[in-house]
Amino acid sequence: MNAAATARALTFLDSLTGPVSRRADELALFPRLDWQPGGRSVLTAEWAHVRFRSPAGQRSSPVVARGRASFGDLTTHSDSILLGATAALSTRWLGTVRAQWSRDASFAETPAPLPPGPGCGSCGSAPEVSIAGAFAFGNAASLGALPKAK
Repeated sequence: MNAAATARALTFLDSLTGPVSRRADELALFPRLDWQPGGRSVLTAEWAHVRFRSPAGQRSSPVVARGRASFGDLTTHSDSILLGATAALSTRWLGTVRAQWSRDASFAETPAPLPPGPGCGSCGSAPEVSIAGAFAFGNAASLGALPKAK
């Protein structure tokens, strides 16, 4: 390998490194409604609504030995509804009924490869390449573990 090829290889690897802007945005709502229609009963309704989005947030360590295009985006949608009714049957007995419905969806999206990088992996993503276990670039296998959001 000559000096020019070595310089091109080092320039390519240098183009893959650098700071990555990451953040985490979350919206959490937990409203609750209690209603007492009579002196002996209470009806309650609760709703938990959470939306979480973290661009380039699949890896949360402050310093990571990975290329700039190796960070996947995380998105989570979660909703839960709880309904309840309590009635005083007598001075010694209470009757309670509760029902709950919930759903949770999480997505991990792979980023597009950087311009000098190859796009030959699944869905046009860059394959994962590790150099002596000290530095890696491309999309890790764990980025495809969750379904992509549509």
